Amino acid sequence: MQASRAAFAVSGAGVVRAAVPATAAASRTRRSTFASHQGVSLRPSGGLLSALRAATRRTPVAARVTMAVSAATKPLPARSEVSDEDTWAVDSIFPTVDAFTAEIDALNELSDGGKWPSLARYRGTLASAGPSGVVSLLDAFFATMRRIQVIHVYGHLQHDTDTADDDKKAGYGRAVSVYYSFAEATSWIDSELVALPEADATALVASPEVAAAGYSFYLKKIMRARAHTLSAEGEELIAMASKAMSASTKAFGALNNADFVFPSIRDGQGELHELTLGNYIGHMRSRDRRRREAAFKGLYGVYGAHENSLAEMLAGAVEKNVFTARARKYDGVLESALAPNGIPTSVYTSLVETVRASLPRTMHKYAKLRRRLLHSQSPAVRNFQLHYWDLYAPLIPDVDIQFSYDEARKAVVESVAPLGDDYKEVIRAGLFERRWVDKFENANKRSGAYSSGCHDTQPFVLMNYQENLDGIKTLAHELGHSAHSALSRSTQPIQYLDYSIFIAEVASTFNEELLQKTLRASVSTDEERMMLVNAQLDDIRGTFFRQTQLADFELEMTRAAEAKTPLTPGFLKSLYARISADYIGPDVAADPEIELEFSRIPHFHARLYVYQYATSLAASAQLADRVLAGDLNAEAYLDVLRGGGSVDPVELLQQAGVDLETTGPFEAICDKFEQLVDELDALTAHMQPPAPRQPSA
Repeated sequence: MQASRAAFAVSGAGVVRAAVPATAAASRTRRSTFASHQGVSLRPSGGLLSALRAATRRTPVAARVTMAVSAATKPLPARSEVSDEDTWAVDSIFPTVDAFTAEIDALNELSDGGKWPSLARYRGTLASAGPSGVVSLLDAFFATMRRIQVIHVYGHLQHDTDTADDDKKAGYGRAVSVYYSFAEATSWIDSELVALPEADATALVASPEVAAAGYSFYLKKIMRARAHTLSAEGEELIAMASKAMSASTKAFGALNNADFVFPSIRDGQGELHELTLGNYIGHMRSRDRRRREAAFKGLYGVYGAHENSLAEMLAGAVEKNVFTARARKYDGVLESALAPNGIPTSVYTSLVETVRASLPRTMHKYAKLRRRLLHSQSPAVRNFQLHYWDLYAPLIPDVDIQFSYDEARKAVVESVAPLGDDYKEVIRAGLFERRWVDKFENANKRSGAYSSGCHDTQPFVLMNYQENLDGIKTLAHELGHSAHSALSRSTQPIQYLDYSIFIAEVASTFNEELLQKTLRASVSTDEERMMLVNAQLDDIRGTFFRQTQLADFELEMTRAAEAKTPLTPGFLKSLYARISADYIGPDVAADPEIELEFSRIPHFHARLYVYQYATSLAASAQLADRVLAGDLNAEAYLDVLRGGGSVDPVELLQQAGVDLETTGPFEAICDKFEQLVDELDALTAHMQPPAPRQPSA
């Protein structure tokens, strides 16, 4: 069984780095309009990949993380100074650190020096073991995995609240070592299962004994890989080559995360500012236009100086995907990325085609509105030209909407009322009684926000709460993930607890939609309405349109590589500039620096991954609209959450009436975006640019 996606982490600033597996299984990333997070594309199967995805659910929030610097001028409190009521209930996992240590010791003893004899005794027997033998193996595997998940979760929760604490770091490291030992010792299981003769494999999946034990769909997913699994020698060769083929991505990570040094920049008043990947978003959201331009050009000046190396690194990552897809006898990289989760390739292509068809009435219309509103704020500029560095500048005059944490959690609870009393109680209890949330910043606490937990723990939510609109939206988002996990845990056995990223963002963005409705109903001024509508436009733009644009580029780039077109810097820059212009439209200047954006997005080193953020938002928007309109019983939606990973994600959504094999959900969110643009246009009708000068007589 294979290593989990948990072998990677996404940093708070949207920068990806390799990490120990405990840090981020199945990353649930709220999309930033600026940054693209690395998703990791391993060949999915059952076993460790599925089981360890469930071990830790993290949801880094790129744009919010980097802006969530403490507003207080006093130093952050030490972890020891934080009151218990503001921390998550790690004592619900182990009452003491000694109990955690004792469980690690017990697992190490069970491993017998990394041999794990309770599992090793099955090796080489599966061809003759029959259904009862396979069930016995899987029962033993998951019984041990459940214990490993628990130490894994406890270790990373403790470490993340005080990353400078050596004892917590050491405990976390010991938990990760157990994981690695178990992963290595059980890596043979999938290969031995898919090596069964076809008739035996079919009989195994259909066996009543397997069905009674709850493993039919689990084994069906493993057996999907049969046609794409090589001989033992071939698998060994690919495993050996994988490290070498990943070198370009590792080199990109080192260069991007550690080696680049960006210039200081000056704002419109001549003040000097530091520029980093972490604060780039803040600069681009400044009201100071010179500061935005300087940040944009300063950042891409550095990437441009390394464009040849960066293009070669990206080409290497894409060639790895092409090689692996061909070696495994897929029709192409697109099929290799989607088939393991039962997703038709038409879902990807129809998303891109539908969004492209909508662009004149959606993104182009939005850019025209943005140009008007920014021009109205710059009356001295007669011929205002919108540039890429203007795309994230504030459109609305400052409106002070603040929410204390207590106000935020009450609003989040009330917002989910349309989902019924039982669901509302899950959220309420998590926020008010069971201490799901680690609420505020403290010294050396991990930045950002995420939801975590495993089959035998309650959900846990890391926050660094800020009393603003982003803060309350992030809380709603993460509670959506946690409630999803809670419902899945209450319904599914461990092998079906986890769910793919394809469906993960449905639960979180659904709850944001409910919160948006609650907030819209509570505001009383046009300025507040403008702010909320603009925030919703930003969310859809970043999560749906931006990710589809990136997916469009990824697919064209990959198909070019499959056709043996060299991925030179010139080719990649030209392709990226063309697609960017297609999406943003004619009202934005063709700034030459934008063609270099391809070189800085870590997600492009994965395998056709980002489209799932767009499909998830389309699905959640349609589900939320139907539930709120009374056209869909809330229980039908909750059944999607309860389903966990027991059904392929497209099928699970179809059961609730959302069919991503059609263009309907994509067209609906395009319509919604257009309606919001029209609403903001009407609300800001008084914000007009200066009238053109009349020619003198």
